[in-house]
Amino acid sequence: MNFRSLFKIGLGMALLAVLLTAVSYSMLRVQGAANPTSVAGRTARTEVREVAATTSTVELVGPIDLRLRQGDIPSLKVRGEQRLLGNIATEQQGNTLRIGSKGLLLHPRRPIEVELVLPSLNELVINGSGDSTVNGFSGEHLSVQLQGSGNLTFNGRYKQVEAGVHGSGDLNLNTGQGDRVTLEMVGSGAITSSGSCKELTADLTGSGDLNAQHLASDKVTVTLQGSGTTNVFARQSADVTMKGSGDIRVYGNPNDRNVSRSGSGGVSWVH
Repeated sequence: MNFRSLFKIGLGMALLAVLLTAVSYSMLRVQGAANPTSVAGRTARTEVREVAATTSTVELVGPIDLRLRQGDIPSLKVRGEQRLLGNIATEQQGNTLRIGSKGLLLHPRRPIEVELVLPSLNELVINGSGDSTVNGFSGEHLSVQLQGSGNLTFNGRYKQVEAGVHGSGDLNLNTGQGDRVTLEMVGSGAITSSGSCKELTADLTGSGDLNAQHLASDKVTVTLQGSGTTNVFARQSADVTMKGSGDIRVYGNPNDRNVSRSGSGGVSWVH
């Protein structure tokens, strides 16, 4: 290949790069992410949006911090840099409120925050990297799912609780005095659970850790597959199944103990 051919190829690639840059810039302008150094665009703003009083399910996707609390009068506020607020979507579908990002959220200097007040809450699904807190709710049944690398602190009072962590996120769960708590973890995350219940069931896979030492349970059933560390508190009975190299510590000195183990992991009983 001669010099002229190489020159033509190089020139063509350069023109293509310029074209792609122009297209990308145009797309970012449409998505509200252009002029990242604009003072006006960086200014913090708050938008008030509509939310139905019947909302009982919240689904959140993206790098957004959620502040959710119980209150008789529902409200929804979105805070962040002015240039990015248009990229935060809130959509109401029946009793479900969906919150998420559209387009790109480039180089935010402050976190995107959503402040939400609802009369009741039955289900919460978070898939993202934000830090979220939930306070003040109570009811018969609660379902909480944390996916991704975000963190969630939940304080409430429910009779039956189902909670799961899929990924590397951390869930801190305090659900008061209830009947049944079911926990599931897949990945390298962590669950900390406190309160009391009649029955705790935990199914754990991966390298994540469960700290339920302060969740006083009458009956505990734990299945651990992986290398994580698990602490539980059993007042009456503990049924433990282990597959892998993880460790389980059982507090509470239960009279009824059953252990099924394969692998190098260990079970210890702490008085």
